[in-house]
Amino acid sequence: MASRDRVVRQAMQLAPLKRIVEMVVLGEDDPTWLQHKIEFKNLRNVHYYLAAARWARLFKEGGTRPTSLGRRYVSFRFEPRVILEGVRGRAIFEEIRRVAGDDVLTPDVVASVLRRWSFRYSKATVTRRARHFCAILGRIIDEAANPKERKLVGHSAWLEPQDLLAINGVAAIWPALQLTPVKGIRRSKSTSRGEATDAQLRLPLKEEA
Repeated sequence: MASRDRVVRQAMQLAPLKRIVEMVVLGEDDPTWLQHKIEFKNLRNVHYYLAAARWARLFKEGGTRPTSLGRRYVSFRFEPRVILEGVRGRAIFEEIRRVAGDDVLTPDVVASVLRRWSFRYSKATVTRRARHFCAILGRIIDEAANPKERKLVGHSAWLEPQDLLAINGVAAIWPALQLTPVKGIRRSKSTSRGEATDAQLRLPLKEEA
């Protein structure tokens, strides 16, 4: 690959890239430990993703330390536009975007650019690297252009006051995932207020929790 942009490695999934950037931002910089946490079979896979993060300016050149952009990427919950900000100005990225124009980024477009820049990689290698490039950057571009809606989801459930732990007279509500509404379930009128016979309504509440 041309010396001006050697980043087209075999980093081909966005999820491991996010995970590695997150862990480095949190203070981990040992590639062997990153390999263990990501469960890569080979250490070289970690280096592929580290190189991709450096190319996107999420890590500092020549090391495994996050840049301010990398920290912002994590704090902004992996906002794809942060990565696009980082790769802007990179020769390969700008040329690929110029060739693609307004069309969807495809491996064929990427491969056509790589073939003009590389004289030592085989056609199969260029094709494979083009697929890897699209798998990450193509998805990032698509997510940036079509942001997903973030919805606030509310949960509700029917409960009797005695089913909840009270602290100083105030009901303590546990995480919503434990409060699952069950359609048609109501306490029997014959049940005393101190008993809970409906198994669907029993919550694992403990006084010492």
